[in-house]
Amino acid sequence: MKSFHIYAMAFAIIAMPTITAQAQSDGIRVTGTSAVKKNPASDNPPKEYTALGNSLYECVYQYDIMATAKSGETVPETYSTILQIGNNSAKFTDMATYCIDSLAMKPDADGNEIAELTNKRNKKEYLFTGEVYQNIPEGKTTYTDIVIPNIVEYEEDFAPFEWTLTEDTLTVCGYPCMKATMTYGGRNWEAWYTEEIASSNGPWKFAGLPGLIMKVSDDKGRHTFTAVSFRESAMPMGKLRNI
Repeated sequence: MKSFHIYAMAFAIIAMPTITAQAQSDGIRVTGTSAVKKNPASDNPPKEYTALGNSLYECVYQYDIMATAKSGETVPETYSTILQIGNNSAKFTDMATYCIDSLAMKPDADGNEIAELTNKRNKKEYLFTGEVYQNIPEGKTTYTDIVIPNIVEYEEDFAPFEWTLTEDTLTVCGYPCMKATMTYGGRNWEAWYTEEIASSNGPWKFAGLPGLIMKVSDDKGRHTFTAVSFRESAMPMGKLRNI
């Protein structure tokens, strides 16, 4: 059962992104867009966070997507995304947003440095706009995203996937992985997880396997998340309260 909350945006959008790629999943979308230009007078509104503690590990994923341009042409896009893994929860977001949020949550945060990073992010050609909070609140996955002209937040059950485990193997990011498959949101997905990392989390909303998900893709090849780096971490995790 999903619950929805819509918030008015704290800034005015004056230019639509040139390409928007959507994965419809049971009425839920994962959206990647080219950089959005905003009102210069309000490019860097103050943010407030609910502290979620520090992460224990971080996994960086390359997200490859076959997007559809307004012309109908299929266009490949690549994003850099990151999963912060805590004790019993995880946060998944765009790498550029992660850098800004991590800096903003420091007690001695430098406003000028945050503004500089924000401006660099806004100039990126591609940006994964959503933030996914796994098992936050407990037993739920919370997703926030910009759906012009609002910010939408919704919840659904954490890891509702019915995985089928197989004996197929693959090495991803230097880790031996096993294959699992499932159907979700009208798409068939295959995931590769490693039991060498004791985490049931993964990119986007994918979770619930006996090890960290290192790679996941749909059978049409439109969406692929691939781990490119895994490391220990003690960076703060925070849930955005307003934008």
